[in-house]
Amino acid sequence: MDKEKIIFVGLGKLGLSLAYILSTKFSVLGYDKNTAHVNNLKSNNYSSIENDVKKFVLKKKKLKIKFTHDLKKNDFNKIKSVFILIATNSSIYGNYDSKNLLILINSLIKKINKNVEASNKKILINICSTLQPGTYNKFLKPIENRNKNIRFTYVPEFVACGDTIEGFLNPDQLVVGANDKASKKKIINIYKKIIPKKKINNLTIEGAEMVKLSTNAYICNKISFANLIGEICEINKIKDIHEVLKTIGSDTRIGNKFFKSGPPFGGLCFPKDVRAFQNLCNQSKVNSQLIKSVETINLRKEQFLVKQLNTLIKKKNLKKIGIIGYTFKENTKVTLESQYEKILNKLNIKKIYVFDENIKFISIGKNFEKCLKLSSLIKKCNHIILFHKNKKYEKIALKNPKKNFFSVWETQAKNIIDLNSSGY
Repeated sequence: MDKEKIIFVGLGKLGLSLAYILSTKFSVLGYDKNTAHVNNLKSNNYSSIENDVKKFVLKKKKLKIKFTHDLKKNDFNKIKSVFILIATNSSIYGNYDSKNLLILINSLIKKINKNVEASNKKILINICSTLQPGTYNKFLKPIENRNKNIRFTYVPEFVACGDTIEGFLNPDQLVVGANDKASKKKIINIYKKIIPKKKINNLTIEGAEMVKLSTNAYICNKISFANLIGEICEINKIKDIHEVLKTIGSDTRIGNKFFKSGPPFGGLCFPKDVRAFQNLCNQSKVNSQLIKSVETINLRKEQFLVKQLNTLIKKKNLKKIGIIGYTFKENTKVTLESQYEKILNKLNIKKIYVFDENIKFISIGKNFEKCLKLSSLIKKCNHIILFHKNKKYEKIALKNPKKNFFSVWETQAKNIIDLNSSGY
């Protein structure tokens, strides 16, 4: 165990994962203002956290981590590094708003400067939260100029809810933003102890800000382009939509990852990143038509699936349907910006039964009814829509040949109808 202690601020769905991972090599003091959440963590109550995080914690029983909802100046004794991973929400203009982050940083610096030991040494504040390009130059650099003992680095996360542990431990690359050699060396040494032998790209903080936002904006562009191809294939009665996309994606210049005709994108990051990138284009006085089209196509795919399902409902004169999957993706409890919730709210049907792997922990629309067991949903409904992609659901469909299954994803199962084409 490394002797260095780290204060980790922000124990949400992403932050908690990284805090736990860091605690395998360092002593970590995890801080979050949510008192109830902190008390649950102290009492080892993991019911509200992601399943992959729970498994990691139970497997790594001797983690060196403590939790608090009230940071004191004395907590900064022997501290050289502070990690921050809190949500940076979108403003009404679409850009990422750093207001809460800056309030937090100034509060931390006050506590640091009140601690005699901490105020007399260099403290590294590593930010993992998404930053709008320009945040460092406009806000963080002036803070450094006023506080010679404070230096910032920016190591943005590229992980997805439901798979955060794997995402942090095995990233495609590590993006490190640092504007001085000492800070860069220090932050790289910390990360190397938890994710060794990974490709490290060293940039300025300004460069890392651009990489983070541009990467997710491009992924959304790729998703929308694939759905655009699917739309064209549908109009021109080209039946092998998925083979078309697989073949295009097999070109190494393109790649198959995120290149499928499927549901629109949703969730915590992608919709916000598209809006923030559009704002960046506008602020830079660069034509934003490309990224606007990404949003337009995404909305059009949502409308297409709504039309498909309402056609099915009308054609079969359905009074009820079953839904498997409500969160924006499988293996997570996140319903914010769920593309599936948006689709369900536009269906012309009296009764919608919903099953989700995390159904016990999520809130659903008042017009829907929870099924706590998948078997209960199958029993109640003859027509079942698969929003989440999982091989076990295909196996269940095969075991229930008298039921009618439909999927928003490509499927090889013979008795599951693909909603990406209107062949039913």
